Amino acid sequence: MSPEQLASPRDVTPASDVFSLGSLLVFAAVGMGPFDADSPYITGYQVVFGTPDLDGVPEALLEIVEGCLDKDPAARPELAEVHRMLRALPESDTTGSPRTQSAHPWVLPVPPGAATTSRGSATGTGAGTATGAGSGTGTRRRTRRLLIGLGAVLAVAGLAVGLGVFVSGPATTTASGTAARATARAAALPAGWRPWQRHLRYDTKGVPLDYDSPGCVPEGTALFCGGSGFTVARVDAASGRTVWRTGTRPQGAPPIGVRGGLVYMYEDPDDSIRRVVALDAATGHRRWQRDISKSEEAMLYDGGLLTLSSSDSSFVAYGPSGKELWRAPSLDEYCTPSALGGAPYALCSKGNEPGQAPVELMKLGPGSLTETATLPEKAMALGAVGGQPLFLAPQTAKEVYDGAYERPYNALLRVAPETGQVTRIPLARPLTGAPTLVGGVVYFVRSDGLVSTVSADSGRELWQKVTDMESLSEPAVSATYRRVYFANRFGRLLALDSRTGAEAWRTSALDDPGVEAQNYSPHVLFVKDAIVAMAGDTVFSRRPDGPADRPG
Repeated sequence: MSPEQLASPRDVTPASDVFSLGSLLVFAAVGMGPFDADSPYITGYQVVFGTPDLDGVPEALLEIVEGCLDKDPAARPELAEVHRMLRALPESDTTGSPRTQSAHPWVLPVPPGAATTSRGSATGTGAGTATGAGSGTGTRRRTRRLLIGLGAVLAVAGLAVGLGVFVSGPATTTASGTAARATARAAALPAGWRPWQRHLRYDTKGVPLDYDSPGCVPEGTALFCGGSGFTVARVDAASGRTVWRTGTRPQGAPPIGVRGGLVYMYEDPDDSIRRVVALDAATGHRRWQRDISKSEEAMLYDGGLLTLSSSDSSFVAYGPSGKELWRAPSLDEYCTPSALGGAPYALCSKGNEPGQAPVELMKLGPGSLTETATLPEKAMALGAVGGQPLFLAPQTAKEVYDGAYERPYNALLRVAPETGQVTRIPLARPLTGAPTLVGGVVYFVRSDGLVSTVSADSGRELWQKVTDMESLSEPAVSATYRRVYFANRFGRLLALDSRTGAEAWRTSALDDPGVEAQNYSPHVLFVKDAIVAMAGDTVFSRRPDGPADRPG
């Protein structure tokens, strides 16, 4: 397991598999893992903090395994680069390991149940000792067996690389490499997908209620969207066809979420009542409804749906059937529900509005509201890393009445929910912009198009990019393509390399994003590998691997 999988199992990326591959390569080469210890606990500690033991690893493999075993996921090579380096391996290793003469014998592990011979036997199953400078034929035979072992390791790791890459001639290697690269980059799109573009606006009777924040939530190959003149519509992600839509109030708001065949949405029948409504995701038929707070949001957490009661006096959790699971008292101060890492919390402050006083993080449960930690004024909740709530600490908490003002943040704050201990992780310099936590990385996106990224674990700045594209959306990150995608208000798409920030490609604006383009925030998400973006009240879809196909 990689360090990040041990520390934050929900935030791993394919880079974790590269680390595991490096460990397996060491084991295939020397018969021992790079972090082996007398107990799994010490092994885990070594994985996270220790230096890998590479004694006995042939020199030709060292560059590969050292890169794969880097503690920083962003510093590890991509699978395509690992593949290239493996293809470039010599057929034999005649220099041995530069780390030691023979700290570990170069032994292939013997499968359980296989016939064994004593070490050093000239005619065995390949489990004998091999030194760096043996006879040409013997070393070559053992090296071939090692490479076959590496091929098996790759198969176990799920890489589409045939053994011919390692033991065949150049022609076979080139063909296999091309096929592997094509397979690795093939986009997984919804069945029957093609580029599409649709307006999500309909004429409505009566007085609408506009939240100015439409958007979509994916579930399988379906999208559930809010737009203009309706409450929620189900949209086929392959074609953009509207399957069903419901409601006229509110408009311009995304659904709360989708889970277990239910779509959760808001309903405001008049200016004094607000409800959460559960719809059948397949048909749009109403399953149940409950009155909730007029001012606070509802959200899904691991156990159900969390909200504030219509009287603002208690927090309420509902199950998928609409049954009340539990209640917890609210405080006589400003409190709002929050779901951090799937756990239910309340964020409370003594001011009349959020952020006017230090923020109290409170654990929620049946009948209980337990103080967990005190955070500084204007602290912003990002989510959770490894089950620990993560916040941003502001450089200044002063009130600024300017719509264009972007507050600077100078530290991450990580809370241990069991003890309430707050760990402050300073940033190298204050950063501004709308922050979003995705895959262990915090993205700061400024209104002028500057994107900055820091590690959620260490606070280390990863990269910064001046995009010259204003009004960008929150990021959507593809681990498959190592890209981070943005949309802007006018339907332009931007793809950056998620490791370096280098621009991969961008598109031009939509011809007609709708009359609300200036008022609505843009959004971008994935349905499988297909990009789905929303600009104004227009939603569209395109491939993740470049602007070759324009939505139409």
